[in-house]
Parts: sequence; structure tokens; C-alpha cells
Amino acid sequence: MKNTVLVSICLFAVLVSMPLPADTITQHVGGNVVSDTGYWWGVTFQTPTGGPWDKLTFNFYGETTITPDAAGTLYLLSQPFTGVPNALSSTAPGFIASTSTIVGGEWVFNSSLTVQPGTQYYLFADQQMVIEGGGTDVATTRNYFTTDPNTTYLVSSPGSGQPDFLFAGTVVPEPSLLRLTALGLASGLVRLRRRHG
Repeated sequence: MKNTVLVSICLFAVLVSMPLPADTITQHVGGNVVSDTGYWWGVTFQTPTGGPWDKLTFNFYGETTITPDAAGTLYLLSQPFTGVPNALSSTAPGFIASTSTIVGGEWVFNSSLTVQPGTQYYLFADQQMVIEGGGTDVATTRNYFTTDPNTTYLVSSPGSGQPDFLFAGTVVPEPSLLRLTALGLASGLVRLRRRHG
């Protein structure tokens, strides 16, 4: 009986600690134009319904292949950045978080950082990059760009296309789901104990 309880507790602990697969929160991959001149880029988009999400990653796509690309530090803001790339810092208005961690061509944020559904976010990179873009944008998506780190970012006009990018994360499980799982496990153990007791 004790072995059954121990195995059940270990199984529950493993299930709770298993990482969930990353979901695409939003992306743009419709472009087929390469920025021959490196730009300092920024994008804005609205998150869809669902979420919230944590374990966030972001990448642009480089050149003419769908290859993740990231360089320098990426800043997540709640409003547009109206300064120059060299002025990006944690003191920027609307600052939420930043990351210089790059794994496999993707910026990786602190795993505890969470973004909410139906919310407008802004991402700005502080390093020059040559990336792919174009295609069609939507009302809640724009790009920001400059060819000089000491020149203010310009915002794209509607319909001018987007840099290709991917913003991904993992849906945060609701606490109630974990509680229900724990209650189900406890109930099963009680029934098992009564049956063998």
C-alpha cells in the first residue's frame, strides 16, 4: 500500500513538473523581401484570445529562409518607443522586460514573465539586423525601423508590410486545473486505501 501511495505521488509530481509545449502566440511569415540594408527593428502586435503565456521567446526571420534570427538585446514594452536605439534601456516608458539571452536564433525571456491575451505589446531590438519581411499587415500590427542607432525609429504606414517574426510561449495552466488533478489523485488514494484497509 505504501509503495502504491509513493508511486502515485511521484507520478503526480512528474506530471506537474513536465514542461508544456510552446505555442505560437502571434507571427508574421508572409514576407518575401530582404532588408538589404541592416535596420534597427521594432514591432507591435496584439496578443490573441487564450493565454496568459509564460516561457516567452521571440525571433525575426533572417534573409530568404525561415531561419530564426536574433541579435543584441530585445525590449518588451507596453507602448511605442519614441527614442533612438542607443537609448533603449529599462528606463524606457512602458518598459516590461528585456533579454540578451539568445538560444537557437531566438531571444529567450525570463521564464516567469507573463503576457496577457488581447493586449498590445511592443518589441524593440537594439542591434542592427538584416531580416526578411513584406507581405500584408493588419490594424494591430506595425513595424518600427531606423538605419542609424542615433536616429529615432520611424513607424510603418498601414499596409506597408511587416518584418517576419515569431512570438511564442506556453499557456499558463489555471491553478484550478492543478487543484482538480490533486483532488482526483487524493480521492483515488482514499478509495484504494479503503479497498485494501
